[in-house]
Amino acid sequence: MSGSNHAVGFLMTYDSRDNMMGATQGLNVDLSTLHYSKDKKTGKPFHRLDAEVSQYFPIGDDVFAYRVIGKEMIGDTPEYEFVTPDLRGADWNKYRGNSMYQAEVEYRHKFSTLWSGVAFAGAAVVQNDDRQVNSAVQTEVIPSAGIGVRYLLNAKERFTIGVDAAVSKMGNTSFYIRFGEAF
Repeated sequence: MSGSNHAVGFLMTYDSRDNMMGATQGLNVDLSTLHYSKDKKTGKPFHRLDAEVSQYFPIGDDVFAYRVIGKEMIGDTPEYEFVTPDLRGADWNKYRGNSMYQAEVEYRHKFSTLWSGVAFAGAAVVQNDDRQVNSAVQTEVIPSAGIGVRYLLNAKERFTIGVDAAVSKMGNTSFYIRFGEAF
């Protein structure tokens, strides 16, 4: 699964978060498009549409956050350009398709000035049209949940380092070393 293409795209962003690395309140919206002139194999154009919304709510010293993502490929998309979930615990190489929608929630609890923990859960749906290649899923729902711990390295920037453990479909367990928050 290899290839190369070129595209022209557009990006619109609205960001009212109080901090980019460790938001405690605000809203972040990213909308983007990529327009590929032609795939080298098929000679046909294809397009990618992405939307991501994240919002953060302070609850005392804690934070509740959610993120919703949609990715859609339009046209005869080559397999190496398929979209993947951005969900902790999901095997992005296994779940690839021409559309993906996901929602994730996270609760960040402050234990002390330097230490905090997170609990998160979400799900993604990856879909393919019937005309797509056989090695990709047709429609798959991928649930995921996990916990993590954070250490505050820079209080002014709210920059943390941490570790997350996530479990998803069929017991797939993943571990992550984080610099900053997941979203």
